[in-house]
Amino acid sequence: MDSPVYVDEDSNVLDTVNVLLKNGLHIVPVVDKNMKVTGIIGISDIINIIETGSEEGFFIEVSGLDQDDRDLYDITYFMADKFIKNVCRIIGNTGKLIFNIRKYKTEGRGKYSVRTKLITPKMTMERDDADYNYGKCISRILKNYESTIKEK
Repeated sequence: MDSPVYVDEDSNVLDTVNVLLKNGLHIVPVVDKNMKVTGIIGISDIINIIETGSEEGFFIEVSGLDQDDRDLYDITYFMADKFIKNVCRIIGNTGKLIFNIRKYKTEGRGKYSVRTKLITPKMTMERDDADYNYGKCISRILKNYESTIKEK
């Protein structure tokens, strides 16, 4: 049986890239000193780090949309960016906000199911919602995160 593949929270970018390449992975779990998973890092994160020249920052990852869904990508990134600016002073400026979107038809109408995960050094939270109105769905999720963060 193979050993589990992971990187430590203290791993640098080069070490992380080596783990990804050596194991043929696109993402790898990040663990703390107690071997508790505290997040994930992937190729898209590495690209962002290289592009910005910084390991700090908030990374937004969106999956589940088609290339033709540019308007939904725009809505997602616009609202996520606004949310991050509102909460960075509380949770810091390092983390990841992951969106997984599913589109489906119900009663002849398009409906969106959105699952999200917010990962920061201070906390990890998950929220999901569904609605016929994509913008309202994203807005409710981000408002819920913001309320929870401000309560802590």
